[in-house]
Amino acid sequence: MAISTRFAIQRIFDLALFDLSTNECLGVMDNLKSTNFTQEGEVVYADGGAGNPHIVGFDHSKRARFTCESATFDNLAWGAQVGATPTSGTNTNIVITDVLTPVSGTPTNVLTTYTALGTAGSEILFAYKRNTDGSLGTKFTQMTGTPTTGKFVYTVGTKTMAFFASEVTATDQIVVFYRATAGATTLTTTSFTDKFAKSVKLVATGLVRDVCTKTDYKAQVIFYSAKMSNAFEFALSADGDPAVQAIEFEALQQCGSTKLWDFIVWESAT
Repeated sequence: MAISTRFAIQRIFDLALFDLSTNECLGVMDNLKSTNFTQEGEVVYADGGAGNPHIVGFDHSKRARFTCESATFDNLAWGAQVGATPTSGTNTNIVITDVLTPVSGTPTNVLTTYTALGTAGSEILFAYKRNTDGSLGTKFTQMTGTPTTGKFVYTVGTKTMAFFASEVTATDQIVVFYRATAGATTLTTTSFTDKFAKSVKLVATGLVRDVCTKTDYKAQVIFYSAKMSNAFEFALSADGDPAVQAIEFEALQQCGSTKLWDFIVWESAT
């Protein structure tokens, strides 16, 4: 069956990103909220004569751009965007905020939820008594030995914070900040000038519908070389939508080829 030259496009594209050197997949984005494929160019005109009209137009600076917004975040694609590789394993930089109540029967003791990390005698970063309005009140500092006024002692093995007698009562709440270790996936970005968004191969796959036969066909936009934008933001509000992962790709000319992109409508693959 011949594919018509007239078709409609409505469905959002799915994206796959590939390393230009290894062809390794750098991320798949298939929960997209929007995709936009644009081509641009500049025109300069020779003007003159009565009324100074445009006489001849010259084109230059052809540009192709693909932008998307994803409802979910793909850590690999995000890593490619910021010039970093996500790592999995133990992370010791997790900052915990605990709101703790005294141990039943021992009002001067509270237990941290996790084991606090750090140099012996200074594992707890900050500790405060919580005011009735939820704000931070009296500040306590860590010490070793026997707790004195305004200070507490932390025992790592039992995760116990022991305060000076009568300074903490059974009805008090203690707000504690400390570092803990956890299994995590970590994405780290640096200020190094060689750690920016990658250039990648972009393959965007969508669906088109033949105007005459109403038959659906797969369609792909392929940027054989594309520069990812470094820019992104988390835009969040208490009553708003979840943050989206937004990425912009600018088509680049390849070595040995003038091709910027292909748009392929295909019927079947063999």
